[in-house]
Amino acid sequence: MRLSTSFAAIAALALVPSGAVAEFVVHNVKPLVYARLDPIAAPGKVAPHVHVLQGASNIRDVLNTPEEQQNADCTSAIVQGDNSNYWQPALYYINKDNKYEAVPHGMTRVYYRTDGNSQRTQPFPQGLRMISGTAMSRDLSDRRTMGIAINTNVKELGAWLPNSTNHPEPYSTVRLTVAFPSCGEADQSLDSPNHFDHMTWPIFRGGGLEKENYYGGFCPESHPIKYPQLLYEIIYYFGDEQKIDPKRKYNVILSNGDLTGNSLHADFVAGWDMNQLAQAIAYDRTPGQPCNVGMAIDKCPPFASPNVVNIDKSSACRFSGQIPAEEVGLFRPLDQLPGCNPNWAPENGLSKPTNCPWFKGDPGFVGPNAWWQKVWGAEVHPVVALDTPDNQNWNSGIAASIFKSGKMGRWGQSPSGGNNDKVMVGSANDINANKNGPGQRNARVNGMKNSCAYQGQYPPSQCIPKKDQWQTFGPGNVAPTNTPNSIALVCGATNTHGPVMPSDKYIKGPAPIITTAANCGGFPSPAPAKKRDHVLRQHFGSEQASGPTAAPTPAPTPTY
Repeated sequence: MRLSTSFAAIAALALVPSGAVAEFVVHNVKPLVYARLDPIAAPGKVAPHVHVLQGASNIRDVLNTPEEQQNADCTSAIVQGDNSNYWQPALYYINKDNKYEAVPHGMTRVYYRTDGNSQRTQPFPQGLRMISGTAMSRDLSDRRTMGIAINTNVKELGAWLPNSTNHPEPYSTVRLTVAFPSCGEADQSLDSPNHFDHMTWPIFRGGGLEKENYYGGFCPESHPIKYPQLLYEIIYYFGDEQKIDPKRKYNVILSNGDLTGNSLHADFVAGWDMNQLAQAIAYDRTPGQPCNVGMAIDKCPPFASPNVVNIDKSSACRFSGQIPAEEVGLFRPLDQLPGCNPNWAPENGLSKPTNCPWFKGDPGFVGPNAWWQKVWGAEVHPVVALDTPDNQNWNSGIAASIFKSGKMGRWGQSPSGGNNDKVMVGSANDINANKNGPGQRNARVNGMKNSCAYQGQYPPSQCIPKKDQWQTFGPGNVAPTNTPNSIALVCGATNTHGPVMPSDKYIKGPAPIITTAANCGGFPSPAPAKKRDHVLRQHFGSEQASGPTAAPTPAPTPTY
């Protein structure tokens, strides 16, 4: 059975509502790095398990500010202008010796879907982040797990990894699918304590039914702002070197130790060029829906300019920061999964086990010292090659043992790397000093502009640069675009599903109409911080606000 390449691939998740829909697909999103990094759930720390991270090249152990994210050297997304970051747990193969080998990433497709209902879809604010699915629990009654699905090239499996019980047939492809909630709070909160509750699933209405449903076209009153429906499709291919044996009970495992797949999850940090994404959404509402193009994304007018959709640039984008000083099983097998991640078998219950006597603590952060590539022409991955001298002859000795055709070389000299001169490179001394814990040589990447963690709901007040302002948006205040020859956002529309939003009405024309405080009736006072802890704070250029609850200094008209 051929893998579907549309949202029909997860039809089992939901009923499809009536009404016109449109989707474009950011396909061939390349992996930047396999590493225990998670700036949303584990800011400033080594993450509990390995993720495959994609998108803006400067992702690190803490969240970048939206401004830093836009200043990344490059993006591994095929659309130049999509500096978002996407990540999900790595998939591992359990070999005949019961050792763990990372499965090389095949491809990621990111679907952006809008609907034709009366409720207007808004672009994601820069810096919005969310997690769909649960990493520490396998409770499928938890509504956060509504969007996960797993399939092979042979059959659909719901939320289950293929094993000898539910999938006795051989297979060659596994597809992990994660859908995200698309309804946000009225203040357009960027985050919430569990990284989910500022968002919720839309509502399906039809046939006398009203229920939460990924494909729903309407947002509830608690979360009235409609964003694009977002879905990741991550595909892994298995060959003779990682041959699936249906007679073995377990062939694959998630990086958190889960053998069932019920804890599949994924993370997203919005980093789009706001004008570009707003235009694509607006075009989806025009007659003929010119951005309803699927994977032919260069046919969508905002992405049609030369070099906007550029697979050569995305393939040449290299991760620019540091990773934990540990091997992750890409070029040789591991005795245990990185971190404290014992096998989490079905009989181990819903909560993740934590008994791992072999785990002696997390390493420090270092620059990678090597690159690994399954075959020439495939993705290039930065890795830490432990106990490898700086003068290593990469044509002998440490050649990849998992894939006979695998290649390795010195990091910073990777094939066709477009930003090789800007990546951090570790030395053997760095790695030896950090492999058993943070050493004196450990120094985290400082980001593009400042070293402060953009984490939680507020930026640390002591870290806000004096010329930066974190302005709270109230109802009716959305940052406009002022890029020439664009679709401009204007005020004045009525939204029956929530507060009036300037972007409820789009005007297309050769010249922009700039939204200002005057023609929006003035920027309203910020919502009181005591209402929720995650009131939206957006990055403006003005005076410093002192502390997360301080009344902001009036700011000029914001632009992206």
